[in-house]
Amino acid sequence: MIFGQKSDLRLKDKTHIHCEGNKIEQVDQFKYLGVIFDEFLSFKNHFDIILSRVANATTCLLKIRKYLNLRLFKTLINSFIYSIVDYCLPVWGCVAMHNLVCLQARINKLLTFFFYGKINSSSSRKRNNPHTINEILQNCDVLGVSERYFYQTASFVYKTLKFTLPVDEINKFFVFNKRSRRQLLAIPLHRTKVREKCIAYQGAKIWNSLPVEVRDINLPHYDFDSKLIHWCLANRKNVFV
Repeated sequence: MIFGQKSDLRLKDKTHIHCEGNKIEQVDQFKYLGVIFDEFLSFKNHFDIILSRVANATTCLLKIRKYLNLRLFKTLINSFIYSIVDYCLPVWGCVAMHNLVCLQARINKLLTFFFYGKINSSSSRKRNNPHTINEILQNCDVLGVSERYFYQTASFVYKTLKFTLPVDEINKFFVFNKRSRRQLLAIPLHRTKVREKCIAYQGAKIWNSLPVEVRDINLPHYDFDSKLIHWCLANRKNVFV
């Protein structure tokens, strides 16, 4: 597979790789560790599959909604919906950020239906009210999709900085800015928009956006996690839902 922008793939048809006399098959997409990579790193096909799986899980939960209490409902949405969303979210979430709104809208329908039942035309405004969605997310004790992307990416940066990971390349993703005493990370240099979509770039930006009291690798993991979640909830905006 040859990665790049459309303008970079003009030599795609002219590129042939052989190994021990055998031509290596060239593909436009490839599934690796459950994530579908395409030649433009758009993750569009991967997102479409996630959206389809979430839609199927949502349909199943809607059918049994009347048999569920809040505790069981929270367990099921975490097991059958957010488990799908969370897998490798820091990898593909930044590329498909505009699509996360569609994914959240799909989940919102399930959440509002569980709490309000069938929605008629007179109550549609209440259902679509961002404050109502925020209350529902709070009652279910879950983060929105965009919030989950922010939370997981920040957690990944914290673990990479605090602990030595078995993959040396990952350990080099994030470097502290030598001119800063506030644990700010250096933003990787780049020449293309594709580079801005990688976790090394987005992770550094998200980490630097955290307040000083959260952006501290000297904190124990439990304290960092608690402060990060608290900060996400305190700064919840309409764009998250």
